[in-house]
Amino acid sequence: MLYIKQRDQITWDDVQSFCEQGISERGHLDYKKDFPAHLERIIAAMANTHGGIILIGVDENHENRPILPVVGIDFQRGLEERVIIDLCINNGKLYSV
Repeated sequence: MLYIKQRDQITWDDVQSFCEQGISERGHLDYKKDFPAHLERIIAAMANTHGGIILIGVDENHENRPILPVVGIDFQRGLEERVIIDLCINNGKLYSV
């Protein structure tokens, strides 16, 4: 379901249902318990290949499968802008090919 919806149409239930499938990470899917130090590099790597989904707030086990229940992260005002503007636009030119 996550792969066919627009980003702004994805709900918490969609994320939970997706994680309940137990799909392991691969080149186009990445689970992150919290914001990684260099999120822009992960975004650029996916953008320079076939795209993908990064689920922040989803921890993973030793088999790279999501740990249930999904905890998520605390809401922070301006979080979307931080990711899009600060990480992608300002740093994207450094990592794209």
